[in-house]
Amino acid sequence: MKKEVTIFIIAIASGLIATVLVFNFLRSAGRIQSRYVVTKADLLPGDILTSEDLTLSKPLNVTNGKSLFVAVQDVTGQKVIRNISKGGFVYRSNVTRDIASGEVQKKTLPIPKGMRALTLSQNDISQMPNLLDVGSYVDVIGYTLAVSGEKEMRTILGARQVISKEVPEGGTSESVTLAVDPAEAEMVIQSASRGKLQLVVLEGTGEPWSLNVQSGSVEIIRGVKREGMFKQ
Repeated sequence: MKKEVTIFIIAIASGLIATVLVFNFLRSAGRIQSRYVVTKADLLPGDILTSEDLTLSKPLNVTNGKSLFVAVQDVTGQKVIRNISKGGFVYRSNVTRDIASGEVQKKTLPIPKGMRALTLSQNDISQMPNLLDVGSYVDVIGYTLAVSGEKEMRTILGARQVISKEVPEGGTSESVTLAVDPAEAEMVIQSASRGKLQLVVLEGTGEPWSLNVQSGSVEIIRGVKREGMFKQ
C-alpha cells in the first residue's frame, strides 16, 4: 500500500513539474524578440531628445515591452522628465511631449578648441534648411564686394559645424550657432550687414575652408591652422 501511495505521489509531482516546464516554454516561445530604444549618454530632466541621443538595443525578450519604444523617431523631440543612464531603456513614463508654451528647445555641442561660437538669428538667414540640426556641417553663402564695388553672392565659409540651435515649440529654427574663428566671424557679420545669408547643409563633414575676400582665393583650414592659399 505504501509503495502504491509513493508511486502516486511521484506521478503527481512529475506531472506538476512537466506542466510548469511546458507553461514556461510556451510563454517564452510566444514572446517575440524586439529591439528597443536606449540612450547613448546620460540624460537629465529637461533634455530634449534628438536622434543623436538614441540608438536601438540588440534583440531582447522583455516582459514590459509595451512601456518601451521600438523606433527612434517615436522618441525624438520629447522631453526627459526623469534621469536616464547611458545605455538605459527609454520608458514612456520617463519622457513627455508636453513642452510649455513658448519654451525653446536647445541642444548644444562644446565649442572646438581655438574657435568661437557665432550665433545667427532667423533674421540673418533667408531660410533655415529643414535638414539643419546640431552636429550638421554647412556652407555659408553671403554677399561680398566685388572689385567694382558691387555686391556679389559667394560661398564665404565651407563645412562649418552647427554647435547649437534653438527651436520654439512647433516652429522652425529661431537661431543657429556655428563654430568659426575670429576672422571668419567678422567676415560673416559684414556679409550679413549687406543682405541675408544662406546656409547649405552638407551630406557629411567636408574639409573646412573660407573665402579670402580681398584676393578672391580659398583658404583651406584644418582645425584652426591655415596651411595655404589655393586659387579658385
